[in-house]
Amino acid sequence: MSLLKDIFGRKKQIKCAVCGEAIQNDFKTKYLKLNGCFGLHMLHYECDKKINNLEKSIKGE
Repeated sequence: MSLLKDIFGRKKQIKCAVCGEAIQNDFKTKYLKLNGCFGLHMLHYECDKKINNLEKSIKGE
């Protein structure tokens, strides 16, 4: 948690891996495959819902 305090305390902007908007307090971390590589990315809850809906539509559920 101190890492997040350092990042947010220094006014550096962390951006969502999906939409590119700045992340404030509403975010989650998720393993995503972007550009062919898996990694732990930070994203908004809304962007996570969009990804989940897209995955469901691709699978045909």
